[in-house]
Amino acid sequence: MNISIQRNNMLRRVLMLLGVLLAVACGRKENPGLPYILYEIHGTVVDQDGNPLEGIKVISGTSEAALTSPNGLFVVFGKSVPTASESALITCEDTDGDSNGGSFMKTSQNVNLRLRSAGSGNNKGNYFASDVVVMMLPKSDGMQGGETPPIPY
Repeated sequence: MNISIQRNNMLRRVLMLLGVLLAVACGRKENPGLPYILYEIHGTVVDQDGNPLEGIKVISGTSEAALTSPNGLFVVFGKSVPTASESALITCEDTDGDSNGGSFMKTSQNVNLRLRSAGSGNNKGNYFASDVVVMMLPKSDGMQGGETPPIPY
C-alpha cells in the first residue's frame, strides 16, 4: 500500500508541474511568428477617359475591401511578407453593374511602396503609396470581369 500512495503522490506532483508549465507557456506575450510589413495605399480609380469611378471594390493583401467614393478615391490597408523591393498588388472590381456609367473589367495593378517608418519585433516596417491611379477598361460584349481583352492584329 505504501508504494501505491507514493505513486499517487508522484503522479500528482507531475500533473501539477505540467499545469504550471502550461500556464507559463500560455502567458507568454512574445510571438515568434513570421516577419511582415504593414502598408497603406491611397489612390483613384478612373475610366479610360480619366473620369473617376464610384463604387469600385478595391482589395489588397489581407485588407478588407474598400469602395471608391464619388470622386473615385480609395484607401486600403494591408499586411504582407517583406520582399526585396516592397510592393503590393491591388485589385479593382466593378460590383455595381452599370450604376457608375458602365460595366468595367476587373483589373489588378502592382504598386511600389515607400518606407514610412521602421517597425519593431516581427513588423519589419510601415509602408505607403499615394496618388496611385488605376484605369479600368469597359467590358466588351460577351466578356466577363477578369478576362483579358483580345489583342488586335
